[in-house]
Amino acid sequence: MRRDVIDRIATTRAKVIRVGLTGRIIYLPDPIAKSSDADQAAIFDILTQQIREIEDVKALLTGTYIAEDIPQETADWVFRLAKTMPAEVDGVLHMLELSKIIEKTAAQPQNTKALSNALKAQLDFARKKGFHDMVTRLCNRLWTDLDSAREKKASDAQKSSRAVMSTLARLEHIGKHVRLVSLNASVEAARAGDAGRGLAVIATEFKSLAEEIQSLATSARAEIETK
Repeated sequence: MRRDVIDRIATTRAKVIRVGLTGRIIYLPDPIAKSSDADQAAIFDILTQQIREIEDVKALLTGTYIAEDIPQETADWVFRLAKTMPAEVDGVLHMLELSKIIEKTAAQPQNTKALSNALKAQLDFARKKGFHDMVTRLCNRLWTDLDSAREKKASDAQKSSRAVMSTLARLEHIGKHVRLVSLNASVEAARAGDAGRGLAVIATEFKSLAEEIQSLATSARAEIETK
């Protein structure tokens, strides 16, 4: 899911470009094959949809995202890292406002000058202020944290595995010791004859215990090594 969220933030660059392109189509319709009202409405819908998706990214970066498609834990993770990059977040927020001005002015096709100015302001911010680089830096920060988290999990898993294997080795050692005790008890029981029957029973139980310990340790080791 975290990968998907990073991709969603990364596509903000493409969404901003679409806003500019659709706004320009509305501003400069084809003079030869004039668009119908339905065509213009469809173009405006595309523009609006892009802006709504940029608003979702803003919500993620500012900790206000509430939706079922992204777990709260993931949204909190994005917000926590976004707080470490205020300039980049401000850049996304400013680009959203510029895009919303395009949406507002595009809804009033008669106000061509305002739409032209809005398109120019958005393009200037993208080019001169490095908006696309801001989004790239945000995504790189998220990827770096994600990779670090994966490395930590792998390291922790290795440490846990080593600890378990050490415990199994100790358990196997105990099993061998118990088996040796059972053998010694069997020898002493045989020497004692009838008087050693009780000791023989104990020796048998110790032998069963040793075998069970060895079996459990071997099974656990095999299961760990196959993972």
